[in-house]
Amino acid sequence: MIARMDSPIQLTFFKKLELYQELKSNNASLGHDKAWEGEKEILRWTALGHRHLGTPIHEQFVKDNILTNSGKYNNSPDDARRPMENLISRGYAMGRTDEFFFQKEGLLMGQVIDEVKRGRGWKYGMTYWLAWVTAISGILLVISNALLGMLELLAKLTK
Repeated sequence: MIARMDSPIQLTFFKKLELYQELKSNNASLGHDKAWEGEKEILRWTALGHRHLGTPIHEQFVKDNILTNSGKYNNSPDDARRPMENLISRGYAMGRTDEFFFQKEGLLMGQVIDEVKRGRGWKYGMTYWLAWVTAISGILLVISNALLGMLELLAKLTK
C-alpha cells in the first residue's frame, strides 16, 4: 500500500502558474480587445459564482448575468457570442457557443484571473522569477565547478 504524501506546493499551483503566463501573454497581445475582456469576465465568474458544474451555461445567461453585470455587453450579438466561441477554441470550455460546459482549465483560469484582479497574482510572478534565478544559478554553479575541475586537472598535468 502506497501512502499519499501531500506536498506543500501542489501540482495545481504549477498549472495555475502556466495559466498565469498565458493570461499575461494574452493581455499583452490582445490588450483591451472586447472579446478577450468578455472572456476574462466569463472565466472570472467561474471562480465567483459557478456552483453547478454539471449544468450547461447558455448564451442568454452569459448575456444577462455575467456580461451585463460587468458592463461588457451592449446588446450586440457578438458581445456574447465571440467570447463564448473563443472559450471553446482556447480549450477552456467544450460544447456549442449557445450552450457549453467549462473544462478544468477554464475553472483554473477563472481562479487565476480572480486572484490577479484581487491583487493576489504576485505569487505567480514571484515564482516565475524565482524559477529563472534558480535555473541560472544552477547553470552558473555547474560551469564554475567544471572550470575548477579543469584548472585542477591542468595543475596536476603541469607538475
